[in-house]
Amino acid sequence: MKIKFLVSACLILGSSAQMAVADEGSSALELPNYSDILNCAETSTQNTSQVNQPDYCLAASPFYWYENDPHWSGFVVGGQSNLYSEVKAHIVTPVDRSVTCGDSYWGAWVGIGGYHTESLIQAGITNNPQVAGEYIFFIEYLNHDNQNLAIYVPSQSFKAGVNLLISVSFNQTTGRAMFYLMDYSTGKSYTRTTNGDVSSYYDGSSAEWINEKNGPTYFNFGTFNWTQAQVRLLNGTWVDFGSQPGHGIQVTNSNGDLLSSPQFFPITSSSFSDKFYQCF
Repeated sequence: MKIKFLVSACLILGSSAQMAVADEGSSALELPNYSDILNCAETSTQNTSQVNQPDYCLAASPFYWYENDPHWSGFVVGGQSNLYSEVKAHIVTPVDRSVTCGDSYWGAWVGIGGYHTESLIQAGITNNPQVAGEYIFFIEYLNHDNQNLAIYVPSQSFKAGVNLLISVSFNQTTGRAMFYLMDYSTGKSYTRTTNGDVSSYYDGSSAEWINEKNGPTYFNFGTFNWTQAQVRLLNGTWVDFGSQPGHGIQVTNSNGDLLSSPQFFPITSSSFSDKFYQCF
């Protein structure tokens, strides 16, 4: 699913598109000036349906700006050196809205790396445009020299409304990555570990929680909630994503129109929402 920044590979390509606007609202967002953010007097804790200026008033929170991108929407945290060995989040598979945007393509994933370099280890779910309302688990690892295709796990497919926990970890001693999926609705879990050393795919300087546009039109995922969004530091400690330096990323088209955007929450939070606005 790596399309961000330096790479143009994607999981799947769309074949048709239909312009539509989400029924939950499509008002354009106007981002505040950085000087306005500095003048904010208090931190907003409201999870509003629209991102407005008070939501940016986060006081000491490191999340004070959005980055526009044609594919990624969510949050990225990290720095310039290795910080993280694991990333996880709890999600709920969204209601099927495939008719809104036609044959739309999308994925929701957690990952280690991929922001500062092309090395990325990730896992998540993607919609099946051929089967309305079906989502399938996938894993993927890639770097500058190896743009590997995503590996789909047919045994791990889900309908809407299923509660999942997804995590990706990297063991610096063995050089192996592990992908974990827990289905809370059944109590069953799935684990897959790489057969060999994948150290060349590891970049622990960033971690991400992303809704990704993977074709000419975006899947209408509505308001997508990420909870238990945490990272494990190299010393083994788990911390909330909101305690780390980072920022939001929102999907915009070539005209600068907003397609989806995350909602800010207070510092040390482990939850946020990503809101869909329009198809392309």
